[in-house]
Amino acid sequence: MRSGPQGAVVLETAEGFEALRCSGLPETMIYPGVPEGLPARPTLSVRTRATRAASAQVTLSYLASGFDWQANYIATIDPDGETLDLFAWVTLANGDPTSFPDATTAAVAGRPNRVATWVSPPSGGPIRLQCWPHGVDFYTLQRERAEELVVTGSRVQRPNLQSVSPVTVVGAQDIAMEAVQEDIGDLKLYRIPERVTVAAQSQKQVAMLSREDVPFERFYRSDPVPYGERETLPMVAVYRMRNTEREGLGLALPLGRAAIFAAGAARPVLIAEASVDDTAIGEELELEGGFSPQMTLEIEPVIEEGAAEDDAPILMRVTVSNARPERARIEIPIVPVAGPRVARSSERLVQHEGMLWWRDTVPANGTATLTYVLVSD
Repeated sequence: MRSGPQGAVVLETAEGFEALRCSGLPETMIYPGVPEGLPARPTLSVRTRATRAASAQVTLSYLASGFDWQANYIATIDPDGETLDLFAWVTLANGDPTSFPDATTAAVAGRPNRVATWVSPPSGGPIRLQCWPHGVDFYTLQRERAEELVVTGSRVQRPNLQSVSPVTVVGAQDIAMEAVQEDIGDLKLYRIPERVTVAAQSQKQVAMLSREDVPFERFYRSDPVPYGERETLPMVAVYRMRNTEREGLGLALPLGRAAIFAAGAARPVLIAEASVDDTAIGEELELEGGFSPQMTLEIEPVIEEGAAEDDAPILMRVTVSNARPERARIEIPIVPVAGPRVARSSERLVQHEGMLWWRDTVPANGTATLTYVLVSD
């Protein structure tokens, strides 16, 4: 059903188009004439200059509006706890009412220069077709409506959560095709090797990468430590990988979302969701998991005696407690390099990305403590 101007109704059938009114008779649209040169199907005409007549095959490429795409990663931690399998989809979303059947498709990753333009979305008013049958009074019409059969339905009840899996974990053996990465200036182009159909108002997923047995390092991290305040901070599990071919990756990874799974008794279990930044080859890829209730960080400031309170050096004590049955690596951001100066500390602090970090290993069911003195210059 297609809507016409001013709320009219136009039906498209196998026999053609027909307008719907209230007469009950065939109301096929008839035009008195057709403009000269008007084809039966929309045709793209190109005007060009050529020195001789020729027949050439032309490929048309363009940026379609109403499209977006995202990389969706699935990280499945192996039972050894030291390696994982990383799989990624290119998810294309078509918000346009136009379908693209059997089309060559590519996605650009990175941060291209975008210019915002306002495009009015397609809109249509309500269709109200009021047809009153001839020879029937109002009372008879109301009585017929009262005798209509009303069919109701209810959602099928699932006996347990095992009946439908919300996330499908795909292995390398299940991949039909994989997007090919190319360079386009300082950006990356992911070209789908086969023609695909991207239907209107729908999504299409194509595999982007599949890597098995990628080594990773698990550690725990907190927010930057506030100075001068007593506080307890939760700690987040972080999974770090090196994006190199030697370490099992070696592919530019676009911005997206990641689902992290761990091995379960029957199948992998979702343990966290994380965001993925644009990661070039050679950089570190970090996936932040959820907060760990077994890892806590306690901060205790102590003002040294014999000095005015405003400019006194502040003795900070940071204690990390590990309730896990195995040791845990930690990386704690202490202070910005441009912030208060650390006069002395009980452990070595490492400078990284504009922060001073405390990196240590907390024993199983144990604690680790750092003390340091902050001085305001």
